[in-house]
Amino acid sequence: MDSFDNIHSTYKLYDKENTKTIKSFTLGEKTQLVGRRKFYSFNFSDQHILSKSKNINQVRTRIAFDSKLVTQCIALLRITGLSKIFSNKKVQNILIYLFSRLNIGSNIFAVKAISQNTQKQKYECSLQGKDEGKITAYVAVELVRYLMRNNDAKGVRHIHHIIDEIPSFLYGLKHYDNSLEIKL
Repeated sequence: MDSFDNIHSTYKLYDKENTKTIKSFTLGEKTQLVGRRKFYSFNFSDQHILSKSKNINQVRTRIAFDSKLVTQCIALLRITGLSKIFSNKKVQNILIYLFSRLNIGSNIFAVKAISQNTQKQKYECSLQGKDEGKITAYVAVELVRYLMRNNDAKGVRHIHHIIDEIPSFLYGLKHYDNSLEIKL
């Protein structure tokens, strides 16, 4: 339900210099991830947490769906203002029912992080595979294993405060699923 609510939302992002109001499902940006496709701004919590806790000037999260057509249609609905219909609970329930009955999309997931330093050098990292639920479990298991080996990481923390060597952590996930694609 949150995803539907967020399609027609606005949210605030805090950069070091100012506050920006962002419309969800706008600011399309093309990137190479599961083919070349356009991703749109979306209000995931990661961008709020990372910008506050890692002293990063700008963090943005984006979304695209398996189907480029569905992604483009939702973007068009957002531009025209018709995406407001996704905020209606009855419409959400109907769509959830339809999506559970129809075979729309696939079990492919992909995530990509792009960073840029003060010298404008860009760094990218991506991870893609199948079954989002399983990769979530793999990350949780690897994190628990790490915490058991490193007793100094006590208390409530975010994963980015615990894992220093991200490439090694990601490659450790291949232990569970060798088909994972990692690009650094």
